[in-house]
Amino acid sequence: MPFAQPKKIMILAGEASGDLLASQLCQAIKNKLPDVDLFGMGSKLMQQTGVELLVDADEIAVVGQVEVLKHIFKIRRAFKTIKESMLKRKPDLVILVDYPGFNLRIAKFAKKLGFKVFFYVSPQIWAWRYHRIHFIRKHIDKMAVLFAFEKTMYQKENMPVTFVGHPLVDSAIPNMDRVTAFETFKLDPNKPVITLFPGSRKQEVSRMLPTILSALPKIHESIPDAQFVLPLASSLTRADIKLPINSNIKIIEDNTYNLLSISRAAIAVSGTVTLEIGLQNVPLVIIYKLSPLSFWIAKRLVKTKYIGLCNIVAETDAAKELIQHEANADTIAKETIRLLTDQPYREQAIEKMNVMQKNLGNGGGAERTATAALELIMDPMIKS
Repeated sequence: MPFAQPKKIMILAGEASGDLLASQLCQAIKNKLPDVDLFGMGSKLMQQTGVELLVDADEIAVVGQVEVLKHIFKIRRAFKTIKESMLKRKPDLVILVDYPGFNLRIAKFAKKLGFKVFFYVSPQIWAWRYHRIHFIRKHIDKMAVLFAFEKTMYQKENMPVTFVGHPLVDSAIPNMDRVTAFETFKLDPNKPVITLFPGSRKQEVSRMLPTILSALPKIHESIPDAQFVLPLASSLTRADIKLPINSNIKIIEDNTYNLLSISRAAIAVSGTVTLEIGLQNVPLVIIYKLSPLSFWIAKRLVKTKYIGLCNIVAETDAAKELIQHEANADTIAKETIRLLTDQPYREQAIEKMNVMQKNLGNGGGAERTATAALELIMDPMIKS
């Protein structure tokens, strides 16, 4: 993809997930344009890829209105730095990665100045605040989306869009064979492994882990040889996981995909992890609880039929969802036991997960995203 002169690209990402996606994208861009000038906002992974960081995203990675107010001066300073740099360096392309609360405001500013704007990872307008799509169409030249159904949604609104697939397709892969995994984790290959995912944030774990633990004795009554394992999220420490004395749950660090490769079932809090589990063809039950007020608000704002990402992507009930009072010891145990003992039911769940996998794409998302982004700044004579 030749260019008459080196191109300047500003790329902005926030939070750890955005930094990872942006770093992969930057590497793919550099593979196509070795002399490209990349600068913007991000964290360590982007910096390691050779991006000049004008703003450290870790300093403004906050969640919640109260936290935003506490960091308002840092956020305003970040906006100012980015806008001044945009005016001074005049990038050929502005790439915005996720982080919609921040990046959509930057998109408006960039588009007003006449810069090409590319947005990677759609805001979840399909779940709530669908009206944002009118803002997106006005201020963004092209959207790159992770899910196939998002492409259809944007096409209906006459918004230029490319379905690039989900990066987990490339990364959620075990690197051990089953024999090695059982030996490494000291688990019995003749007994079923049930993997537990109580969440990745401390508050979430403290709220959801007791509910999961309450179901385990009932599962053990029906399946006495069941082995329970808990992959520790990278954002947590062992001290964050409060287990009963003499618990038979094995906590294992940094090996989620290898554990899933030998798991027969999973109990998981709703989130991206449901995609990771589904990619390994492990049947699961999804649970979630909010405070009564938060749940009341969510019920009125969220427009999706499902809350689990694996179900949203599959567009069907690939995994049973137990929400609020339905997430209790009896219901969780009953569904887990059924996934392990009812073979036709189990096979049906796996078939639905195959639909989810198909809708996530075939891998190579970073390369496709780089191509889609660079098409916006190709020389018209070369493009034709």
